[in-house]
Amino acid sequence: MKTIVLGLSLIVTVMLQLPTQAETKLMQPWADRTFINSHGPFKKILVIGVPKETDERRKLEKAFSEVLKKKGVKAMPSLEIMSPDTEINKENVLAAVSGKDFDSVLLTRLYRVEEIDIVQTSDPGTKRSQRDFALGLWADYRNAYDYALDAAQKKQLRVVLENSVYDLKSAELIWTVQSHSMDPKSADDVIKSLSQLVSDSLKKEKLI
Repeated sequence: MKTIVLGLSLIVTVMLQLPTQAETKLMQPWADRTFINSHGPFKKILVIGVPKETDERRKLEKAFSEVLKKKGVKAMPSLEIMSPDTEINKENVLAAVSGKDFDSVLLTRLYRVEEIDIVQTSDPGTKRSQRDFALGLWADYRNAYDYALDAAQKKQLRVVLENSVYDLKSAELIWTVQSHSMDPKSADDVIKSLSQLVSDSLKKEKLI
């Protein structure tokens, strides 16, 4: 599991600038079918969201945990057993769950913010142009904010989140999917719809 340092607070700030409601969709998921077929569903999941702001992380983890519990699986926000200042990496996660019977981790992180040109052309066959702004590790949050805010005022935004499930025993990736949210109005809207979509997909894949 890679060390992840993110600025999901960037999304929250940009969302507040946008007038329309988000449409969130899951793209094609990937799953380790061999693992799933041989191990069966997970029983107890640690939910980790990685916004920069603690309040937003708490909202995300709580929403995901509550939806998962409704699906009949035990789930807990990571902030109940980890300090907000703890770096999210393999060693720290394994230390936090030691002796607590967790068998998996659900991790949600910001993948990128895409700017999509919405200027109409006379040729209906002309494709929309697109420029990606990928947020890597140790991203320059100030530049990211300036870019995304400018895009919010002039373009459509597509916020892409990556949602991944890891098996704690092997520390291997078992399932992952990207979610696309168009012109999100608020972080709460995205969290609500995304938590339901992800839990439904995990149920369908027989991971829970």
